[in-house]
Amino acid sequence: MALTDNTRTEILSLWSKAVKSQNVAALIYKLGYYDDAANRSYYGMFQAITLLNVLHGHEQGSGHKEVLTAFNRDFVLNGDFPKTFGKMLNDLYDLRQKADYDHLLNVGQAGSLRCVSNTNAFPDDVKTHVDTIVPNVLPTRIAIITAHSEQNNARHNDQGIQ
Repeated sequence: MALTDNTRTEILSLWSKAVKSQNVAALIYKLGYYDDAANRSYYGMFQAITLLNVLHGHEQGSGHKEVLTAFNRDFVLNGDFPKTFGKMLNDLYDLRQKADYDHLLNVGQAGSLRCVSNTNAFPDDVKTHVDTIVPNVLPTRIAIITAHSEQNNARHNDQGIQ
């Protein structure tokens, strides 16, 4: 598949945003900003899904629910991505809604860790998918930190393990 310059630019921009969102989510989780980490985790996945839609020429949809529904229809049901991704996306969407709009409740540390940990590998899976269609268009992602590894490091340090 040949990409136009505009499509390539858009895909690279979305990839950059997706990776940055995932890295920021892990960093702000570590700082204790759990609602914000849930938000950034969700947007990292959302931007990666938007990248897939651009690559395949699919309609973007008019809202987040439409984009998630289209992802499940176009990529999960046909087997490009496992059903667990569809469920994870719906869970992330709900947690992000709670984090952003429910002023009486917070996502909390456990909900935020679920967001950050569950979405950490998604950009790599998107890159693998893209590479099967247009090899080497996306640079390799470098995750600067993961919340899960930080949680394990903290637990080990509490136990005196270096």
